[in-house]
Amino acid sequence: MQHIYSHARTSMVVVVAVLAAFFGQVQPASADDNDPVVLNVYAVVDPAQNQLVINGRDFDGRGLLHVVLGGAPLAVVSATRTRIVAALPASIAPRTYLLVVGRGREHRNHDDDFASFDVTIGAVGPQGPQGPQGVQGPMGIQGPQGVKGDTGATGATGATGATGATGATGATGATGPQGATGPQGEPGTPGPTYSAGSGLTLTGTTFAVDTTTIQSRVAGTCPAGQAVRAIAANGTVTCQALASATTQTIAPGVIQVTSAEAEKVLISANNMQVVGKCSATAADIALRVTGPGLNIVSDSRNVHRGQTVTSGDLSVGTASAGVILDRGEFNVLDISVGRSLNGSFYVLFSAAACQFNVSAIGSGAPL
Repeated sequence: MQHIYSHARTSMVVVVAVLAAFFGQVQPASADDNDPVVLNVYAVVDPAQNQLVINGRDFDGRGLLHVVLGGAPLAVVSATRTRIVAALPASIAPRTYLLVVGRGREHRNHDDDFASFDVTIGAVGPQGPQGPQGVQGPMGIQGPQGVKGDTGATGATGATGATGATGATGATGATGPQGATGPQGEPGTPGPTYSAGSGLTLTGTTFAVDTTTIQSRVAGTCPAGQAVRAIAANGTVTCQALASATTQTIAPGVIQVTSAEAEKVLISANNMQVVGKCSATAADIALRVTGPGLNIVSDSRNVHRGQTVTSGDLSVGTASAGVILDRGEFNVLDISVGRSLNGSFYVLFSAAACQFNVSAIGSGAPL
């Protein structure tokens, strides 16, 4: 069995433990309250593991750590706040080595060392007398609280007890005396009042339609050959026989009109006229409204389709020196009395006179 001794610069001995180990407390080369402190060191030397273990406090913090034994750096296996484990060479000669612990990946100078002491590896001599007890070091910083253990499993629920028997129903108590009548309440708010609006009558609480203002729904009809002449306020109808329709063919033929004559009525029927107008520059044929009522006019060129006139003239054809001939058709309906005038025409212009040719059919009779 190998034995390892450790001599600090202040001459300190470490006792062997496990196969080959040493243990003891080491003072740092220089330290203050915030610097790391080496408390003890032990080593294990056997074929399975060659490790140097350094115990202390405040090893964590600024940068990596280095461990140098006899001028040769040791690989740091693990480092915590209170312990550094470094790997020893596979074969190490028994002698005294200088052990240096400090900050930094490499040991470049002594500015970053925080502990250094001598370590002797060799046979162990007889145990010396026990030295005086050293001064108690400062209390270390309290370690972090351990992880709370898992909550134990909930115990099984006990069996439900049996339901007790239902007690007997008690007898019905006697009816108490009737309470006194309370005081009369305050009068309620009067309800709304109503009045008949326009077109309505009000009798008591019943509304009805005022037929002198609002006409009742029309329900009457007229027999064949008759038409509705009037509708009463109560919706009844008055019928009247239809007058026989008449059809009249009008064919005035060719008519000459000079510019001196200005115009000539070519056809006059059913409050509607066909008028030929002649001037030194143009020949026009126009439809003229002579009576009241609304007239719907159309012509073969659809120039005036759907137009309405109540008075005056509406030109349907024009010829001039540029276009000496115009022809077409016209259709007029007086919807107030149901009369119509349908015809065709041509108009020819010359410097001497205007020539018109009109033929038409008039139909309808008033009621």
